[in-house]
Amino acid sequence: MFGFIADEATDSATKELMALCVRFVDTESDTVQGDFLGFAECESTTGESPANSFLENLRNLGIQLIFLLSKSSLKSY
Repeated sequence: MFGFIADEATDSATKELMALCVRFVDTESDTVQGDFLGFAECESTTGESPANSFLENLRNLGIQLIFLLSKSSLKSY
């Protein structure tokens, strides 16, 4: 079981970047763990672009989305 966290921001070179993180249950220690997966470039931080970029980057990492439990964003509205 795992979930993902993504947050997007524009860097100083005006590139729109998304930070990708994963949270999962470590069955050996029975604890929730989290790892930073990396940064991904986005075309835009509005509309469907972040969601499409998010899913594309997870697929590129070889993650099987059929096991995805949740996804959330750190962006506040």
